[in-house]
Amino acid sequence: MQWQECRDRTFAPFQTRFLPRRYRRGSHGMIATEGEELKMLESNGIQGAYKDFSQPDFVDPAVRAFEEHRREFIELMREIRKKNPHISPTELQKQAEYEMITRSVFKSLWVRGVSEVCTALFRGPKSRAFYRVQATRRLIGGGDIVKKRIDKEHNKAIDMLVQAQEKQTRENTCKIFFDPAHYTVLENVGSFDVVVGRDGGPEGLTVMVDYYTEDGTANAGSDYVPVKGTLTFYPDDRNQKISIDIVDDDVFEEDEHFYLHLKNLRVRTKDGLILDPSRIGGLPVAQLEMPATATIMILDDDHAGVFSFEHDHYEVVESCGFLSLRVQRHSGARGKVVIPYRTYDGSAIGDKHFEAREGEVTFDDNQTE
Repeated sequence: MQWQECRDRTFAPFQTRFLPRRYRRGSHGMIATEGEELKMLESNGIQGAYKDFSQPDFVDPAVRAFEEHRREFIELMREIRKKNPHISPTELQKQAEYEMITRSVFKSLWVRGVSEVCTALFRGPKSRAFYRVQATRRLIGGGDIVKKRIDKEHNKAIDMLVQAQEKQTRENTCKIFFDPAHYTVLENVGSFDVVVGRDGGPEGLTVMVDYYTEDGTANAGSDYVPVKGTLTFYPDDRNQKISIDIVDDDVFEEDEHFYLHLKNLRVRTKDGLILDPSRIGGLPVAQLEMPATATIMILDDDHAGVFSFEHDHYEVVESCGFLSLRVQRHSGARGKVVIPYRTYDGSAIGDKHFEAREGEVTFDDNQTE
């Protein structure tokens, strides 16, 4: 047997399909964060850090729909980032927003028509579709993703669905809320601002509201700097900002999130008296509007790595006995990662021309080969 034939039979499997096809091959090798078989070990248990819908707070269907939407949005962002580990926070949020907007409600609008759906929603109790549209609008705010990517007729439908239900209290009640209610930042962002908006209400009104942070999967102190304080909206103020600091460390972590809440809304009179806005007769002069909770998602800036062989082609003689192949880790080395491997037949047949193998290669945190 000629040595070339021995080479082809013995190492063709390693030249062609060493790793499962679910991995995406980049210019430097296999991207580790993609594919069902790859295991990111020591997960931080993100499933256990969401709000519990069985709590009394979620009896209100609008609040329940919004919190369900918030959870769906976070999961969607995690899925997109798994497939695109190098995506920027801005593009990640835009893709997630677009996906959320174009889901079931817009399919319904497209099939049934805007007028029919709006008529059905305005007559009688509010439907699940109404709450879903309202939740999407409030979660992502008024960003250009809505204006640029969604048909104008659909935008008009959203305005009709949401604004018609709010018209009664808009002129008489000042509403305080987060706008938007979701922020995505890199771990090395340093600090950034969360915006609290104000809408409607009588003229000359000064409004005060407290704010505070709460852990989700991110922990105060180690992942972000906890804050609490009071915002004051003077009569001409349309928004206020809360500055948040993110802690950048060298410890590998999955993408994490935490919450920022508003509470204890009150109004201040010209005489300096502080009053409960819900106790000034009739409709409240001011109220917390959903969303009164914002979610901040922190993207870990330490990539798990890109994996490849040291060489993509090997030549040996049949009598060599065995060959060791070196797997290298590039472009990041954070976290413990397990990569499965197996041999596939080419012109060489497993267990006839070479010993068929299947197993896993384990890289510890900061291990590069």
